[in-house]
Amino acid sequence: MPDASDPCPAEAPDWLPDPARPGCPLPDRDRDLVPDASDVCPAVGGAPHEEAPLHGCPGAIRVDGQRLRIDEPLVFDIVRLRRASYPALRELLSVLRTLPAAVRVTIVGHAAAEPDPIGRLQLAADRGRAVLSWLEAHDLRREHVVTATAPPAGVTAVPDPATVESVDIWLTRP
Repeated sequence: MPDASDPCPAEAPDWLPDPARPGCPLPDRDRDLVPDASDVCPAVGGAPHEEAPLHGCPGAIRVDGQRLRIDEPLVFDIVRLRRASYPALRELLSVLRTLPAAVRVTIVGHAAAEPDPIGRLQLAADRGRAVLSWLEAHDLRREHVVTATAPPAGVTAVPDPATVESVDIWLTRP
Protein backbone atom coordinates (compact mmCIF):
# COMPACT_ATOMS: atom_id res chain seq x y z
CA MET A 1 0.00 0.00 0.00
CA PRO A 2 1.44 3.46 -0.87
CA ASP A 3 2.61 5.48 2.13
CA ALA A 4 0.17 8.38 1.47
CA SER A 5 -2.90 6.18 2.00
CA ASP A 6 -1.31 3.64 4.35
CA PRO A 7 -2.81 3.90 7.86
CA CYS A 8 0.42 2.37 9.25
CA PRO A 9 3.27 3.68 7.06
CA ALA A 10 5.94 2.85 9.66
CA GLU A 11 4.84 -0.78 10.04
CA ALA A 12 4.97 -3.57 7.46
CA PRO A 13 1.97 -5.94 7.53
CA ASP A 14 4.43 -8.80 7.95
CA TRP A 15 3.06 -12.31 8.64
CA LEU A 16 0.05 -11.09 10.61
CA PRO A 17 -1.83 -8.63 8.35
CA ASP A 18 -4.82 -6.93 9.98
CA PRO A 19 -7.89 -7.52 7.77
CA ALA A 20 -9.65 -4.51 9.35
CA ARG A 21 -6.72 -2.16 8.61
CA PRO A 22 -5.14 -2.96 5.22
CA GLY A 23 -1.40 -2.29 5.28
CA CYS A 24 -1.15 -2.75 9.05
CA PRO A 25 -0.05 -5.76 11.08
CA LEU A 26 -2.10 -7.24 13.90
CA PRO A 27 -0.61 -6.25 17.25
CA ASP A 28 1.98 -8.80 18.46
CA ARG A 29 4.06 -7.16 21.22
CA ASP A 30 6.23 -10.22 21.91
CA ARG A 31 6.75 -11.04 18.20
CA ASP A 32 5.89 -14.74 18.57
CA LEU A 33 3.52 -14.83 15.56
CA VAL A 34 0.49 -14.97 17.84
CA PRO A 35 -1.68 -11.83 17.69
CA ASP A 36 -2.08 -10.20 21.10
CA ALA A 37 -5.87 -10.69 20.98
CA SER A 38 -5.46 -14.49 21.05
CA ASP A 39 -2.08 -14.69 22.85
CA VAL A 40 -2.46 -16.16 26.34
CA CYS A 41 0.92 -14.59 27.26
CA PRO A 42 1.07 -11.41 25.11
CA ALA A 43 4.01 -9.84 26.96
CA VAL A 44 6.24 -12.97 26.96
CA GLY A 45 7.54 -14.57 23.75
CA GLY A 46 6.42 -18.10 23.02
CA ALA A 47 5.03 -19.80 19.94
CA PRO A 48 1.68 -20.64 18.39
CA HIS A 49 0.16 -23.81 19.84
CA GLU A 50 -2.90 -25.94 19.13
CA GLU A 51 -3.82 -26.11 22.82
CA ALA A 52 -5.50 -22.83 23.81
CA PRO A 53 -3.89 -22.53 27.29
CA LEU A 54 -0.43 -22.72 25.68
CA HIS A 55 -1.11 -20.49 22.63
CA GLY A 56 1.62 -17.83 22.58
CA CYS A 57 3.20 -18.87 25.88
CA PRO A 58 6.78 -20.01 26.48
CA GLY A 59 7.27 -23.73 26.12
CA ALA A 60 9.83 -26.13 24.72
CA ILE A 61 9.68 -24.23 21.41
CA ARG A 62 9.65 -20.47 20.92
CA VAL A 63 9.82 -18.04 18.01
CA ASP A 64 13.16 -16.20 18.01
CA GLY A 65 13.21 -13.83 15.06
CA GLN A 66 13.27 -16.04 11.97
CA ARG A 67 14.11 -19.22 13.87
CA LEU A 68 12.08 -21.65 15.92
CA ARG A 69 14.18 -22.45 19.00
CA ILE A 70 13.77 -25.95 20.40
CA ASP A 71 14.95 -26.14 24.03
CA GLU A 72 16.04 -29.77 23.71
CA PRO A 73 17.67 -30.35 20.31
CA LEU A 74 16.38 -33.31 18.35
CA VAL A 75 18.60 -36.36 18.77
CA PHE A 76 19.53 -38.81 16.01
CA ASP A 77 21.01 -42.30 15.76
CA ILE A 78 22.97 -41.19 12.73
CA VAL A 79 19.87 -40.45 10.60
CA ARG A 80 17.00 -42.02 12.53
CA LEU A 81 15.28 -39.86 15.15
CA ARG A 82 15.61 -41.17 18.69
CA ARG A 83 12.49 -41.63 20.82
CA ALA A 84 13.86 -39.01 23.20
CA SER A 85 13.05 -36.49 20.44
CA TYR A 86 9.36 -37.41 20.20
CA PRO A 87 8.06 -34.93 22.84
CA ALA A 88 9.83 -32.03 21.09
CA LEU A 89 8.61 -33.28 17.69
CA ARG A 90 5.01 -33.40 18.97
CA GLU A 91 5.30 -29.81 20.18
CA LEU A 92 6.93 -28.78 16.89
CA LEU A 93 4.02 -30.39 15.04
CA SER A 94 1.56 -28.29 17.08
CA VAL A 95 3.52 -25.10 16.42
CA LEU A 96 3.76 -25.75 12.67
CA ARG A 97 0.04 -26.51 12.43
CA THR A 98 -0.83 -23.15 13.96
CA LEU A 99 1.71 -20.82 12.31
CA PRO A 100 0.20 -18.20 10.01
CA ALA A 101 -0.33 -19.60 6.50
CA ALA A 102 2.08 -17.05 4.97
CA VAL A 103 5.06 -18.47 6.85
CA ARG A 104 7.48 -20.67 4.89
CA VAL A 105 9.26 -23.27 7.04
CA THR A 106 12.75 -24.52 6.16
CA ILE A 107 14.20 -27.46 8.08
CA VAL A 108 18.00 -27.40 7.93
CA GLY A 109 19.87 -30.49 9.10
CA HIS A 110 23.35 -30.43 10.61
CA ALA A 111 26.11 -33.02 10.97
CA ALA A 112 29.22 -31.24 12.24
CA ALA A 113 30.90 -34.39 13.54
CA GLU A 114 31.00 -36.08 10.11
CA PRO A 115 34.62 -35.61 8.90
CA ASP A 116 33.93 -36.03 5.17
CA PRO A 117 32.46 -32.80 3.69
CA ILE A 118 30.31 -34.64 1.14
CA GLY A 119 29.17 -37.13 3.77
CA ARG A 120 28.42 -34.23 6.13
CA LEU A 121 26.13 -32.57 3.55
CA GLN A 122 24.36 -35.86 2.82
CA LEU A 123 23.88 -36.66 6.51
CA ALA A 124 22.61 -33.14 7.20
CA ALA A 125 20.12 -33.42 4.33
CA ASP A 126 18.99 -36.85 5.53
CA ARG A 127 18.38 -35.49 9.04
CA GLY A 128 16.25 -32.65 7.71
CA ARG A 129 14.25 -35.14 5.63
CA ALA A 130 13.85 -37.44 8.67
CA VAL A 131 12.25 -34.61 10.63
CA LEU A 132 9.94 -33.66 7.74
CA SER A 133 9.00 -37.33 7.22
CA TRP A 134 8.13 -37.70 10.92
CA LEU A 135 5.98 -34.55 10.81
CA GLU A 136 4.18 -35.69 7.64
CA ALA A 137 3.63 -39.19 9.09
CA HIS A 138 1.91 -37.45 12.02
CA ASP A 139 -0.49 -35.53 9.77
CA LEU A 140 1.31 -32.27 9.14
CA ARG A 141 -0.63 -30.85 6.22
CA ARG A 142 0.99 -27.56 5.44
CA GLU A 143 2.23 -25.78 2.33
CA HIS A 144 5.64 -24.16 2.30
CA VAL A 145 7.61 -26.72 4.34
CA VAL A 146 10.94 -27.71 2.80
CA THR A 147 14.26 -29.18 3.82
CA ALA A 148 17.62 -27.68 2.93
CA THR A 149 21.31 -27.93 3.76
CA ALA A 150 21.62 -24.18 4.45
CA PRO A 151 19.34 -21.44 5.81
CA PRO A 152 17.05 -19.78 3.28
CA ALA A 153 18.25 -16.80 1.25
CA GLY A 154 18.06 -13.58 3.18
CA VAL A 155 18.57 -15.22 6.57
CA THR A 156 21.74 -14.26 8.38
CA ALA A 157 22.53 -17.50 10.17
CA VAL A 158 24.28 -17.27 13.48
CA PRO A 159 25.67 -20.69 14.39
CA ASP A 160 23.80 -22.27 17.29
CA PRO A 161 26.09 -24.67 19.18
CA ALA A 162 23.04 -26.57 20.43
CA THR A 163 22.10 -27.69 16.91
CA VAL A 164 25.43 -28.76 15.38
CA GLU A 165 24.22 -32.37 15.34
CA SER A 166 20.51 -31.67 15.02
CA VAL A 167 18.31 -29.32 12.94
CA ASP A 168 17.36 -25.66 12.75
CA ILE A 169 13.87 -24.54 11.81
CA TRP A 170 13.79 -21.26 9.86
CA LEU A 171 10.76 -19.06 9.16
CA THR A 172 10.54 -16.85 6.06
CA ARG A 173 7.96 -15.44 3.67
CA PRO A 174 7.20 -17.56 0.58
